Amino acid sequence: MDNNLETRTNGFTEDLLTSFSLFLSKEIQLFYQSDEGKTYYENWLKDHPEYQTVSAEKKTVA
Repeated sequence: MDNNLETRTNGFTEDLLTSFSLFLSKEIQLFYQSDEGKTYYENWLKDHPEYQTVSAEKKTVA
């Protein structure tokens, strides 16, 4: 891995990258809260059952 900060950030400032990541995370949250996003996520989970949460009953140890 290249330890040169200029190479890792492609010349963008840390402030710009931080601002962009905050913007993007908000947009991602809004998408997954929308009907379209919820449908997309449900379909994605069908294709990736390994990421489905385990029900509370299965977590309980006897």
